[in-house]
Amino acid sequence: MMRTLLRILLAVGTVMALGLAMALSFDESGIDFQNEDVETAYIMLDRTADGLTVFMSEVQGTGFVATMDVEDELTDYDEDDFDSGDIYRYLGSRPWADKAFPSVVELQHASTWYRTIRLVHDQDVDTVTAAYLGRLAELGYAVSEQPITSNIAVYTVTQGDETIRMVVLRTGNDTAVTLTAL
Repeated sequence: MMRTLLRILLAVGTVMALGLAMALSFDESGIDFQNEDVETAYIMLDRTADGLTVFMSEVQGTGFVATMDVEDELTDYDEDDFDSGDIYRYLGSRPWADKAFPSVVELQHASTWYRTIRLVHDQDVDTVTAAYLGRLAELGYAVSEQPITSNIAVYTVTQGDETIRMVVLRTGNDTAVTLTAL
């Protein structure tokens, strides 16, 4: 435990000393995980002190880029599960979205920040791609595209020391967007 804490403190100290921005952040505090009636999650992008930040919420806000169908994700949980405390043993008091929404959100950590955030949107690839690219431009990011196939496009997103690879993949009627800090 002490060794892990020391490693985390050293990693954070090194990043702070070098003045580098954390490249990705994720905030799902806009989702009430006790509300089994949540049908749609809205994804917004913004730039915070941690770098590019992905916000997940029950309401559409500033920086909206796409929606996610989460209607069937929380229906297995009901108020009795939350009241009894059973569900907290699995999810924790403030669950991470990838545990609550495993089919549409995947988060990979690199020590104390996110290395990869993967989101599956219930919209077509053209709509999602245009929204992401538009929002990234609004936030001041430079974007270069490397098309791979008609179903896959790869973008390099940069601002200052921050570099992110964005992969957009058509999956049937849905669109998967993967953001990876480089």
